Amino acid sequence: MTFFRLMSTRNLQILASDVLIGGTLCGAGDLAAQVIAENDGSELNTRRLGSMVSYGSLAAIPYHAWYKFLAIRFPSATATKTLLECLLVLPFFEIPAVILWTGVVGRQQNLEEAVNQLRSDFWPAFGYGCCLWGPTSSLTFHYIHPRWHLTTFYLIGACWDFSISNLSFDGGPFAVLSS
Repeated sequence: MTFFRLMSTRNLQILASDVLIGGTLCGAGDLAAQVIAENDGSELNTRRLGSMVSYGSLAAIPYHAWYKFLAIRFPSATATKTLLECLLVLPFFEIPAVILWTGVVGRQQNLEEAVNQLRSDFWPAFGYGCCLWGPTSSLTFHYIHPRWHLTTFYLIGACWDFSISNLSFDGGPFAVLSS
């Protein structure tokens, strides 16, 4: 019984660290997008930042279970895990979840407005997401120990968060870079 309690405590500690890392790095990506978008960094949109931090923290919970499942079910199948990441998780979880969450929490949209935002932003986000997550997922699944998949994805995800935050709040993943 003590072994199972220790394992349970250890799993909770890993989950807690994933939640902390997820929130921190989503916040860092949004903060970078805000600083660059404002050019002088004079105005910090704390509601926007809070929506990205809370999304990163909350999304870490299903991602924690997802990457654990992938490690058990497909231990060395890099291509399978990458395809699942790009063709299942990205279009059916990540993009809808982050755009709807930032719409309702960050922009204070009602659900209908957030869904309309998702409709207009989905394809640009999906295209950019596949370009980012395809190669990085392959490299991560192939070279990084499964325990560190979520942390690695959140580190890479700071770039994703920068772009998706910019898409959700500033009009496009590259609008801030072209201004």
